[in-house]
Amino acid sequence: MVWRRIPALAATVLIPGAAIAQAADVVPSETIIERLSAPPAPLTRSLRPANGAAAEGRPCDAGAGPDREKAGTGSAGALSRNLYRIEAPAIELDVQFEIGSSILLPEGRRQLDQLAAAITDARLAGSKFVVAGHTDGRGTAALNDELSCKRALAVRDYLGSAHAVLASRLVPVGFGASKLKNSGDPLADINRRVEIRKTDN
Repeated sequence: MVWRRIPALAATVLIPGAAIAQAADVVPSETIIERLSAPPAPLTRSLRPANGAAAEGRPCDAGAGPDREKAGTGSAGALSRNLYRIEAPAIELDVQFEIGSSILLPEGRRQLDQLAAAITDARLAGSKFVVAGHTDGRGTAALNDELSCKRALAVRDYLGSAHAVLASRLVPVGFGASKLKNSGDPLADINRRVEIRKTDN
């Protein structure tokens, strides 16, 4: 009998609610363009915040430390509040980083390559965007706030260095774990994400 070596086939099975951090699908540039080109969503009475804006995020401009101003207090906070509007076109991307770090993994860079292709396309080239970092519920609020800012800044820096996207088009904001996508499971992978929200202010 002759034995033949048969290459193994690797498969990833996605189970709802399971904590799986590998092999996230990359959202293609055309999908990003479609989402960010959509008209603003109408605000319902129950979802409308004061002044039509969300004020939980913290501005992450270079030089701002962990004690940077809370959005809504001071000029930096006012800028964040005015730019991050919940009715604006947006998309959430699974940009992968090293655990507890702002160092991009190869999968994260591939996703940002698609984002760069989208926001440098003629349909979006004249727009500005909020880059909002979100973490899961691990760690303290202070650490999560700082990490979400570092990741938002890492996204901005990569888009600038690898794709010549002007920093003036990207406003990094950190939300820490204040806006969990799955509040029932604060540690779920889906809570760790980067949100791109259009603003033409």
